[in-house]
Amino acid sequence: PDDPGALNAYAWRMAEIDTNLEDALQKAKRGVELSADDPRRQAGIIDTVAEVLWKLKRYDEAIEAIERAIFIEPENPYFIDQKEKFIASKQTVPQSI
Repeated sequence: PDDPGALNAYAWRMAEIDTNLEDALQKAKRGVELSADDPRRQAGIIDTVAEVLWKLKRYDEAIEAIERAIFIEPENPYFIDQKEKFIASKQTVPQSI
Protein backbone atom coordinates (compact mmCIF):
# COMPACT_ATOMS: atom_id res chain seq x y z
CA PRO A 1 0.00 0.00 0.00
CA ASP A 2 2.95 2.39 0.40
CA ASP A 3 5.03 1.43 -2.66
CA PRO A 4 4.62 4.12 -5.31
CA GLY A 5 5.91 1.80 -8.03
CA ALA A 6 3.40 -0.91 -7.21
CA LEU A 7 0.56 1.59 -6.96
CA ASN A 8 1.53 3.07 -10.32
CA ALA A 9 1.83 -0.34 -11.99
CA TYR A 10 -1.59 -1.37 -10.72
CA ALA A 11 -3.22 1.87 -11.83
CA TRP A 12 -1.61 1.74 -15.28
CA ARG A 13 -2.72 -1.85 -15.78
CA MET A 14 -6.28 -1.00 -14.78
CA ALA A 15 -6.24 1.81 -17.34
CA GLU A 16 -4.97 -0.60 -19.99
CA ILE A 17 -7.83 -3.03 -19.38
CA ASP A 18 -10.48 -0.39 -18.59
CA THR A 19 -11.51 -1.76 -15.23
CA ASN A 20 -11.53 -0.53 -11.61
CA LEU A 21 -10.74 2.96 -12.86
CA GLU A 22 -11.92 4.84 -9.77
CA ASP A 23 -9.80 2.58 -7.56
CA ALA A 24 -6.89 2.97 -9.98
CA LEU A 25 -7.22 6.74 -9.76
CA GLN A 26 -7.07 6.68 -5.96
CA LYS A 27 -4.05 4.36 -5.99
CA ALA A 28 -2.21 6.50 -8.55
CA LYS A 29 -2.91 9.66 -6.56
CA ARG A 30 -1.50 7.93 -3.48
CA GLY A 31 1.57 7.03 -5.53
CA VAL A 32 2.00 10.69 -6.45
CA GLU A 33 1.91 11.63 -2.77
CA LEU A 34 4.42 8.94 -1.83
CA SER A 35 6.86 9.94 -4.57
CA ALA A 36 7.06 13.63 -3.64
CA ASP A 37 10.80 13.31 -2.94
CA ASP A 38 11.53 11.96 -6.45
CA PRO A 39 10.23 14.40 -9.09
CA ARG A 40 11.02 12.24 -12.14
CA ARG A 41 9.26 9.25 -10.64
CA GLN A 42 6.41 11.47 -9.57
CA ALA A 43 6.02 12.81 -13.12
CA GLY A 44 5.58 9.26 -14.40
CA ILE A 45 2.91 8.55 -11.80
CA ILE A 46 1.18 11.83 -12.59
CA ASP A 47 1.06 10.60 -16.18
CA THR A 48 -0.78 7.52 -14.91
CA VAL A 49 -3.24 9.74 -13.06
CA ALA A 50 -3.79 11.64 -16.31
CA GLU A 51 -4.29 8.43 -18.29
CA VAL A 52 -6.86 7.12 -15.81
CA LEU A 53 -8.69 10.46 -15.87
CA TRP A 54 -8.70 10.30 -19.66
CA LYS A 55 -10.17 6.79 -19.54
CA LEU A 56 -12.86 8.17 -17.23
CA LYS A 57 -13.56 10.84 -19.88
CA ARG A 58 -12.54 13.55 -17.43
CA TYR A 59 -10.61 15.33 -20.15
CA ASP A 60 -10.02 18.70 -18.47
CA GLU A 61 -8.62 17.00 -15.37
CA ALA A 62 -6.46 14.74 -17.55
CA ILE A 63 -5.04 17.79 -19.34
CA GLU A 64 -4.35 19.54 -16.02
CA ALA A 65 -2.60 16.45 -14.67
CA ILE A 66 -0.38 15.93 -17.72
CA GLU A 67 0.54 19.61 -17.60
CA ARG A 68 1.89 18.98 -14.09
CA ALA A 69 4.04 16.16 -15.47
CA ILE A 70 5.22 18.40 -18.33
CA PHE A 71 6.12 21.11 -15.80
CA ILE A 72 8.44 18.59 -14.11
CA GLU A 73 9.84 17.22 -17.38
CA PRO A 74 9.22 19.85 -20.08
CA GLU A 75 11.22 18.03 -22.76
CA ASN A 76 9.52 14.64 -22.33
CA PRO A 77 8.00 13.87 -25.77
CA TYR A 78 5.72 11.16 -24.36
CA PHE A 79 4.06 13.61 -21.97
CA ILE A 80 3.63 16.12 -24.79
CA ASP A 81 2.03 13.42 -26.96
CA GLN A 82 -0.25 12.48 -24.08
CA LYS A 83 -1.44 16.07 -23.77
CA GLU A 84 -2.18 16.19 -27.50
CA LYS A 85 -4.14 12.93 -27.21
CA PHE A 86 -6.21 14.29 -24.34
CA ILE A 87 -6.94 17.56 -26.14
CA ALA A 88 -7.94 15.71 -29.31
CA SER A 89 -10.32 13.49 -27.33
CA LYS A 90 -11.89 16.51 -25.66
CA GLN A 91 -12.45 18.15 -29.04
CA THR A 92 -14.39 15.13 -30.33
CA VAL A 93 -16.91 15.27 -27.48
CA PRO A 94 -20.18 16.92 -28.55
CA GLN A 95 -20.70 20.22 -26.76
CA SER A 96 -23.88 20.47 -24.71
CA ILE A 97 -26.24 23.35 -25.40
